[in-house]
Amino acid sequence: MSFSDPNTPSKWRLGVTLGMSTTVTDYERKTMSSLPFIGIFARKTINPKWELQVEAQLKPVTNYDVTQRYEEDVYSSLGFLGTAVVERSYQGYIALELPVMVKYAVTNRTGLSFGARYSFITPHDIAYSSSGYDRYSESLSLRVPEKGFWNSDIGFIVGAEHAFGSRWFLSIRYTQGLRDITPDNLYNDTKTHLNSDVQLAVQHYF
Repeated sequence: MSFSDPNTPSKWRLGVTLGMSTTVTDYERKTMSSLPFIGIFARKTINPKWELQVEAQLKPVTNYDVTQRYEEDVYSSLGFLGTAVVERSYQGYIALELPVMVKYAVTNRTGLSFGARYSFITPHDIAYSSSGYDRYSESLSLRVPEKGFWNSDIGFIVGAEHAFGSRWFLSIRYTQGLRDITPDNLYNDTKTHLNSDVQLAVQHYF
């Protein structure tokens, strides 16, 4: 089975993806998240050397420890009473990702891929705590922003794939995210967190 099929240049072929994605969640502490992801794709032969592929993937990421902390001094008519504190801790996010790639056939079974990936990001595993004067902490929690991560990101893709058997491919790719997905003004530190990953996947088209 060749990498490209020159006999069907106008035909889109649909397929499914199952793989493992590894993301660095803290560059200083060298912590990572390695979890499976799933996806679908459509690929189209442009000519015997080039293909176009579009995808949609659902990717979870965990093993974060990102905390927002908000403080507010509380006063009464008698003076200073204390400090109300609210904390939110984010452990991960789920990304719906839309890669678009062009692929170049090095041989009839091996190819290189290049492209871009747009991601929609939703935080999950959110822990909440408050201390100090409870009714003031509750009021404070209603006023502070709840965004744990930016809701979108874009990245560049480089990768390779190899065909094995009929309609099966093994692919490896690296995606470099371009945006610090944690807004620094909401946190006590200014660490950079990128939606960058290495993915190893098996792809099958129908």
